[in-house]
Amino acid sequence: MISFKKLKLSTKMLVLVILTGTLVIVMLGISVGYKIRQMAVNGAIAAVTLEAEKQAALIQADLEGDLGFTRAMAQSMSGFNKLAPSQRDSIYLDVLRTAKKKNSKYLYTWMSWEYSALYSGYTKDYGRVATTVYEDHGDILSSVELKDTAGNILTSSYYKIKTENKQAIIDPYPYAINKGPEILLTSICTPINSGSKFAGLVGVDIILSKFQDLIVTIKPYEGTVAFLIGNDGTIIAHTDPSLVGKKLMEVYPQITSEHKLDKRITDGFGTEFFSENNERNDYTVLRPIKVGEAKQSWSLGLFVPVDEIMKPATDLLYFSFFVIILGLGVLGIVVWLIARNIINPLLSIRDLLNIMAKGDIDADKKVVITTGDELEELGNSMNNLIDGLNNAEVFAREIGNGNLDAEFKLLGPQDLLGQSLLDMRHSLKEANQNELLRKEEEQRQGWATSGMALFGEILRRNNDNIEELSYEIIQNLVNYLGANQGGIFVINDTDPDHSLIEMTASYAYDRRKYLEKTIELGEGMIGRCFQEKKRIYMTKVPNNYISITSGLGKENPAELLLIPMQVNETIYGVIEIAGFSEFSEHQIAFVEKVSESIAATISTAKINIRTSELLAKAQQQAEELAAQEEEMRQNIEELQAIQEETERKRHDQESLKDQMRHEKALLDALMLNIPDFVYFKDNNSQFIRISKSMVKLFQAESTEDLIGKSDFDFHSKEHAQKAFNEEREIMTTLKPVLDHVVHEQFDDGREQWVSTTKMPLFDDLGDVVGVWGISKIVTELKQAEIIANEKANEADTLRKKVEAQDNEYKALATAININTLVAHYSTKGILISANNAMLELLGKSSIDVLGKHQNELFAMNETAEAQKEFWADLLRGIVVNRNYTGTQNGKKITLSETYSPVTNSEGIVEKVICIAVKNG
Repeated sequence: MISFKKLKLSTKMLVLVILTGTLVIVMLGISVGYKIRQMAVNGAIAAVTLEAEKQAALIQADLEGDLGFTRAMAQSMSGFNKLAPSQRDSIYLDVLRTAKKKNSKYLYTWMSWEYSALYSGYTKDYGRVATTVYEDHGDILSSVELKDTAGNILTSSYYKIKTENKQAIIDPYPYAINKGPEILLTSICTPINSGSKFAGLVGVDIILSKFQDLIVTIKPYEGTVAFLIGNDGTIIAHTDPSLVGKKLMEVYPQITSEHKLDKRITDGFGTEFFSENNERNDYTVLRPIKVGEAKQSWSLGLFVPVDEIMKPATDLLYFSFFVIILGLGVLGIVVWLIARNIINPLLSIRDLLNIMAKGDIDADKKVVITTGDELEELGNSMNNLIDGLNNAEVFAREIGNGNLDAEFKLLGPQDLLGQSLLDMRHSLKEANQNELLRKEEEQRQGWATSGMALFGEILRRNNDNIEELSYEIIQNLVNYLGANQGGIFVINDTDPDHSLIEMTASYAYDRRKYLEKTIELGEGMIGRCFQEKKRIYMTKVPNNYISITSGLGKENPAELLLIPMQVNETIYGVIEIAGFSEFSEHQIAFVEKVSESIAATISTAKINIRTSELLAKAQQQAEELAAQEEEMRQNIEELQAIQEETERKRHDQESLKDQMRHEKALLDALMLNIPDFVYFKDNNSQFIRISKSMVKLFQAESTEDLIGKSDFDFHSKEHAQKAFNEEREIMTTLKPVLDHVVHEQFDDGREQWVSTTKMPLFDDLGDVVGVWGISKIVTELKQAEIIANEKANEADTLRKKVEAQDNEYKALATAININTLVAHYSTKGILISANNAMLELLGKSSIDVLGKHQNELFAMNETAEAQKEFWADLLRGIVVNRNYTGTQNGKKITLSETYSPVTNSEGIVEKVICIAVKNG
């Protein structure tokens, strides 16, 4: 068997194109067929869904009409409270009769009114009057019935609508007309409101069999099953009439449970899905039917066989397969013809490529193809490739000969070979340039290294003489840089208040210059460089630029370099170098590096020199201090004796002052914070000091406003004179006044009672110089005392009245207890106490009757509902009177009973008291 790889190109093209075409056409056919089939299915599903929605809309419109009819009747009856009862009943009954007569589809028209809406004195929330209008043998009749008189039926549809106060559609229910067969009915109703309060209900009853005729006509596809479902899952109409009235869960338990159809119907949601139902595959559609504001929604459902939906799509798919097979035959013939026209030019190109593969790129060996299509373009590209390879070969030969400037033109932006040749030429050029730069850098590094070694040796010498050190540095630095002149300036800080920059050495034209020059900080270029701590490099210096002279005479160099000498952020001077040629960057960097070493050496030299000077000076001062020390020792001994005596006196004075400050602080604290009124008066009864509390009493701004004033300035003249006489007597007799309560009356109408204590005031010699006192307001205490006396008198009078009434009540209670029957019941009707008269009536002891229910002791012919209502009224706080007739202790008796609820402070009934008297 021949391998596919060894087949000829024409055969491979034929096989591959036919296979590829077959695969593409088959895939396209399958895809298109599937798409067409899917579109057909989706169209069918859409048609089924649209049919379901259309039929649901028809049913909804029918029910909307019925609900709108009841809504109109409810609105017409909303003004019921404006009509007289007889007029109202007559008008509304006519409305129901007319509605029934004009709408034979309604089995009944009816209305139901709450008692509380019709009768203003009725306060209970149950009880209603129901009026129904119907037809009997052609006559329109009506009936009136009282309902819910014993209470609301909580499970009834009426109660649910009443509490929700909304339009409603009652769940379908079976009903037999005139004892005939049962049919399904529903009630469509609308509340009648008085304002926002529920007053009644009006509605119509319709027979649901009318929907059966509509359901059996719904057949979008053969075998379709349609059904109408009520809100509670009852089947209202079905393609199979025998299923009407049954529950959906009963007929279709599996799909109802699996897809939760009962909940969707109740909640009013639709759905669609594929399912297996009764051994066939169906497409199921469920659409809700929501009517007006009614919460109860119905649903319309369809079961459509999937086979019927898929039938048109399957026929279309078979037709697609036939078209695919026909297309494959046509494709094979066309591909064979195309292959013949392609292979021949390709063979010519193949032969040329085989020659080029052996390295033969002769420009004369080119192909000639004149097909006018892509094959001709391919041949031209091969010819261009041969030309490009020949040009590249010539360029490479020139590069190899050292001609790096040879010209070469790229075949195009993607000519990788040509670009590589150009990149190679560029790399060779860069390599030559980098070699030159490397040699130059090595020379600079060698020069800098040699210079650092030279100046390292210089700095190790003469480090104790700054002038010699400076000269040797500047001489070698100027010569090493090839400059013309230079100088070194060092800071002189011997006078901390006036530091100067001094020239310590200068050098120019191979000779030492002996110049003296001092510069202020910040003066000229030297001072500026020193302050800014940054290098200054000037080029093309003007000949007569005197304001920036370097300090080396009147030379005017073209280049000027100033470098600060600093180490660890501390500057020690400036190096100045001038020349007529430009300084290179590596020379400037070298000077900056050397300046750090120079600064460190100068720092050390200055420290050494300063240390020597300080040692000499310290030795001289030590000798002078020794002589002064003996003289001072003698003076200190004399001063020490004087100081001890002075210290003793000072200590006594400080103790006395501290004691006085402490006592004054205590007095100030007392006068500022005591709530009582403390005051000091002179011998004229004028205030000389008062407590802060008196400022508010006399309605002043501060204590200073009261100093120098007397009682005559604040009190009535009578009260002030009395106080003045009292104080004169205290100063004369030296007898104090203790806890004396007086009544004070102010000029502004205020009055108060004050408890006062006054004593004589003595000076340091024991003489009387005034009085001082403390007063305390006892107005509230005095008023309370007066009120207490009045209350005591009133209480005594009231006590006497209560004793008299108590005696009357005791006599009355004794009389009532003898002649009246009294019993106490709990809120659950259990007897908890009874008086002797009640026990005598029952003919039993308290042990026998306590704990029994009231109904056991005094039972009447009442229903359980009446008994329940009796106790419910009592628990609501209502007093109940009733007549009891029965047999007790073998005797027939009649009692007039009064049951009175007893409530606590919160209004809650705690027990019930029954008081009864015999009749006859």
